[in-house]
Amino acid sequence: MKIKDRIINLLFLPLSLSRQGNCRPLPARLPMGHDMRQTIHLLILAVVVFLALPVVQSCAEESGPLLENISFDRESSSRETITFKLNGPYLPKIFAIQGESPKVVFDFYDTRHSTLVKGVMKVRGNLVSAIRAGMHADPQLKTRVVLDLVPAGDYDFSQDFREKNNSLIITIFHAGQKEAKQQREQPVGKAKKSDLVSAKATPALGTVEKKAASLKQVKEKKIEPPLVTPPVVSGKELSVPSSSQLLIHAISFEQSPDKGEKILFKLNNFHPPVVFGIEEGTPSIVCDFMDASLGENVPEVIPIKGKFVKQVRVEKNVNSHKIRVVLELVPNRHYDLQQVFFKEENLYVLFVNSSDAADAGNSEKP
Repeated sequence: MKIKDRIINLLFLPLSLSRQGNCRPLPARLPMGHDMRQTIHLLILAVVVFLALPVVQSCAEESGPLLENISFDRESSSRETITFKLNGPYLPKIFAIQGESPKVVFDFYDTRHSTLVKGVMKVRGNLVSAIRAGMHADPQLKTRVVLDLVPAGDYDFSQDFREKNNSLIITIFHAGQKEAKQQREQPVGKAKKSDLVSAKATPALGTVEKKAASLKQVKEKKIEPPLVTPPVVSGKELSVPSSSQLLIHAISFEQSPDKGEKILFKLNNFHPPVVFGIEEGTPSIVCDFMDASLGENVPEVIPIKGKFVKQVRVEKNVNSHKIRVVLELVPNRHYDLQQVFFKEENLYVLFVNSSDAADAGNSEKP
C-alpha cells in the first residue's frame, strides 16, 4: 500500500467501521505498529506543511520594499531628526509644501509599511508637530509619510542615507542655522560625519525613485536669502573638495523619446538633492544640493528651449554651501517627475514629462 493510500484510509477509518456495522466505542488506546506510527507522523507533517503555506506566501508578498519603522528625535530646540528604517536602499520622492500649514512629504513608491509604522505620531516637537503615514494602492502602490511642521519661521532640511542599516535620516532645522552649528562641531581639516555617510550610500539602479508622482502645487511665501554668485577666482585659488564632499562636475540636457526630457547631473558620489516644485509665476523644479560645490565648467545659465524645460539656472549660496539648480518649465502644463541614480556612473537624472492628455501619445509616463 502506498503512503498516500495509508493516509486516506486513516482519515476515513471511523466511516469505514460504521459502514461495516461494527459501531462500537474505540478503545482508549489503539495498538499501533511501526507502520501506523510512520503514517501518523507523515500525516502530522503534511498538516504542518499545509498550515505553513499561507505564512510562506505572506512572507513572499512582503519581501519587496518595506518601510519597517519611523522614529523621531529632538536634537535641540532648533534641530529635529526623523529616521526611516527600511529593508533596502529605497529612497522616496521628497517635496515641500509651504503656506499656513507647512509640510514635507515623502513618497516611497512600490513600498509597503510594517505594522510598527503608526498612522499618526504626535511628536509635538518645536519644528515637527506630527508625523502621518499611510499606504495607497491607486494608481500605484506607495507609502506616503507627511511631516506636519509648526507654522513659524523658515525651515530647511537635509538627508543622509546610511547603507549599513538601510536608514534614511532627515534633519529639520531653521534656515540659516545649519552652517553655524557645523562650524562649532567640526574641527578644522576633518570631514563631516554626514558627508562620510553620504559618500558610502550607493543604491543600485532602479531602487531609487522608480516612479514619482505629479508635481504638487507649492506656494512659497518667503524665499531664502538671495543666492550670491561667487566671484571669479584663478585656478590656483580654487579649493579642491575632499573625497566625501559633493562635487557637481557637469549638468547637461537630453531628450528621451519614451520619458520626455531629462537633466543629467554628473556627480562625484551619491548625494541626491532635495527636490520640490513651484507653480507660482514661472513653474519650476528646484533641486537643492546641500554642502556641494560646482565644477569649473558648469555655467550659471543653460539655455535649453525644450518642449517642457525652457532653461536651467545654477545658483550658489556662499553662506550655506548649497547649490540650487532651477529648471524653468513651460507654463500651462501638468508635469510628472522621475528621479533615477546610476550607481556606477555617479549620474543623477531627472526625467521631466507632461501628464496632459494631449501629450500622452508622444511620451510614456514614468
